[in-house]
Amino acid sequence: MPVTYQIDGRSDYSHKTYWRSDPRRGDRSFPTSGPRSQLFAKQTQKAILLGLALATAAGQPPAPSALQTTDILSYLKSSIAWYRQVNSLEQTPAFADDVLLRDNTHAAALNAVKLAFDFARTAISVTDVAPATVPSQSSAAPQGRNLAQATARAAARVENLQTRLADLNKGLDTARRGSRELIHAQRDTVQAELTLAIQIRETVNTLAAFVPTTGLGGLASQIDQLERTVPEVAHQTPPAAASASGTSRRRAASSTASPSAAAVAPFHPESSGIIRLSTELFAVAHNRSQLRDAMSGTDHLLTSLDQIRQPLINDIRALVRRSEDLGTISGDKSVEQLASDRHDIEVLATRFKQLSTVTVPLSEQKIVLGDVRGNLEQALGGINALYSEIGQYLLVRLGILAAVIGAIVLLSSIWRRVSFRYIRDARRRTQFLTLRRVVVACAVTVVVMLNFVSEFGSLATYAGLLTAGIAVALQSVILSVVAYFFLIGHYGVRAGDRVTISGVTGTVIDIGLVRLYLAELAGSGGEWHPTGRVVVYSNSVLFQPSALFKQMPETDYVWHTVRLVLAPETDFKLAEERISRAVDTVYDKYRHGIEQQHAKLERAVDSQITRPQPEVRLHYSDDGLEAFVDYPAQIKHAAITDCEIVKALEVAIAREPRLAFGKAGNPKIVTKAA
Repeated sequence: MPVTYQIDGRSDYSHKTYWRSDPRRGDRSFPTSGPRSQLFAKQTQKAILLGLALATAAGQPPAPSALQTTDILSYLKSSIAWYRQVNSLEQTPAFADDVLLRDNTHAAALNAVKLAFDFARTAISVTDVAPATVPSQSSAAPQGRNLAQATARAAARVENLQTRLADLNKGLDTARRGSRELIHAQRDTVQAELTLAIQIRETVNTLAAFVPTTGLGGLASQIDQLERTVPEVAHQTPPAAASASGTSRRRAASSTASPSAAAVAPFHPESSGIIRLSTELFAVAHNRSQLRDAMSGTDHLLTSLDQIRQPLINDIRALVRRSEDLGTISGDKSVEQLASDRHDIEVLATRFKQLSTVTVPLSEQKIVLGDVRGNLEQALGGINALYSEIGQYLLVRLGILAAVIGAIVLLSSIWRRVSFRYIRDARRRTQFLTLRRVVVACAVTVVVMLNFVSEFGSLATYAGLLTAGIAVALQSVILSVVAYFFLIGHYGVRAGDRVTISGVTGTVIDIGLVRLYLAELAGSGGEWHPTGRVVVYSNSVLFQPSALFKQMPETDYVWHTVRLVLAPETDFKLAEERISRAVDTVYDKYRHGIEQQHAKLERAVDSQITRPQPEVRLHYSDDGLEAFVDYPAQIKHAAITDCEIVKALEVAIAREPRLAFGKAGNPKIVTKAA
């Protein structure tokens, strides 16, 4: 019964189903009876079965599949560049955290580039050498052909001379005595020519070694050179063993990694600062760009693979269709036709073997490239998730920072309004406003540090060293800033106070954070007037050994002293009574103002202080009865008060006959305060 072998192929690598069909259905068949028919059927069946592993459904027209040398080298270089690009991704977060994914991707990429080299070597058999010359060697091709011809001619000449020399040696043994001399001479000449020909051949061979070769030999040489650029491929290890050994080496390398790499703490976005989050966000964005470039490179390599592989697949399909046509055996064919068909089938089988050998590495590489692309997609998904997570935490941090700073600014504004509304004392209000600026600055600094910095240990060390350097370089400035808070303190200096610093008396104009400004005063006695100059002191003058004199708080008076000398025989009690009455008469005119200022002073210092009032002190001296009168005088009217006191004393002494001035004369101002 006739038997028909049919092919049911869904893809290049799908399973094939073979069955017998009845010839009555119109299927192609061949008879199995007869020894010659059976032999031809076996040969036809063998040719058809060679195409079952890679053949697909027929229907496309055949296309020439001669590969160009430049195409093979270009594809091989693209595969090497893609392999290096994929290997450079091992340090990205997606691969660094997933060791299994990294190892699988590395092993698959290495297998893919090995298959590319296998394809390049097997493609030599189907390479169209004549038109496919390497552009970089086009100028060297004629020289190479000339040297090849010269090498062949030199080798042929050496061979001819060696043959002639052997013939002369044989003829010398059988030659007569008279002709031996001639044969000897001929042999010596041939020997000399042979020596020269050998030297020429060696020289030509040496020159030919430096000239690049083209054609099949040149392609194989270039493939070997490219293989040496990838050491992993140069070691021809079986795929399974290579994968296992590579995984073990990478695990060993990861376990014995450098201490610096092992000491790197894992990244936690939930506890990182804005600076760390921003840095990681840019790094992850760069790694994501690398992964996308690698995926694009993989797609480009797959496109190049399909462009090279498709013509070969078309040839295989054409061979399968041709084998089916030749496999149809009918009884009307002659012996010569059957022999011709058998020869054609043998040629098809040889050609099919060549094409399948070239196509199989490409098909396997396509599958491996698909696996690598899947791994890259998985890694890209992980790094996209990490990018989104870091971005969300960064936005949250920025939002919290903006909200906290806004709250601080709002509280600062409320503090300022409350100070102006409820604090009537200008001096106390200035202190509260200054404290507000300090608190706000410190709060903003702390909030910014907490949001921007996550490594507080290193920050504390750095801040300590920085603070020590700043303290040494700006010690005067820092001392002035510290003195500022003493100057504006409860018993400090305020604008309008009269102070004496380093012998200079003046009225305080302004107290800055670093400097103190005075309007200089000049005069004598109770007469003080501005000089028109401003004296500037550093606040650090407060910590100098020289004293700083200032008016008592809430007071506007000074103590003056008047000295007068009475006659030695003057009555002590009477002199004290008359002098006190005269001074009290003048003091009663401004007593109320002095007592009000004294009350304010007691409230300011929260302590009881002796009430200011005139005081008379008497004692005997060589000149007579000496009297000292101390009395408070308002600063603005100090000169008038001094004159009234002196005049009142003179009148009181003149009206009392029992009192008289001594030799020292009338009353005089002996002490005064600015």
